[in-house]
Amino acid sequence: MGIHTQESGFTLIEALLTLFVVGVIITVGFDLTNATGQINLKTRIYSEANSLAFGKMQDYANSDFGDIPVGNAGNNFLVEDFSNQVLTTSNGLVANPDGKVFTTYFPGSRSLIEVRVVLDFDYSGDRRTVEYANFIQLGGVGR
Repeated sequence: MGIHTQESGFTLIEALLTLFVVGVIITVGFDLTNATGQINLKTRIYSEANSLAFGKMQDYANSDFGDIPVGNAGNNFLVEDFSNQVLTTSNGLVANPDGKVFTTYFPGSRSLIEVRVVLDFDYSGDRRTVEYANFIQLGGVGR
């Protein structure tokens, strides 16, 4: 009768296969971490641009009616360029901003002003726009 021995432990193939699987998992983990960081940065940029445009709209909405400048057709109804303010406030996070405020009286009315805040900026190689519009009424709610 032959002698049977039982060996315990891993074979070289099993160890190499385990190292390969662990390596793939680590590589995927690093790629996901990198992608998450990029998405986080893009979200911060868009959120900052949105916040600055909304804040500018709030500045006008909270102003007295008589203090709101009204544009004319000669200057395309432009009353304010706040591009430099965006660059400074966002510490350069919002790249190449072009922020403008346009106002005009609602047709046939001198007691209703339409305000448009438009902020264009570079975002992941594209040009993006955040735009807010509001009507402000003489003696309106909250005034």
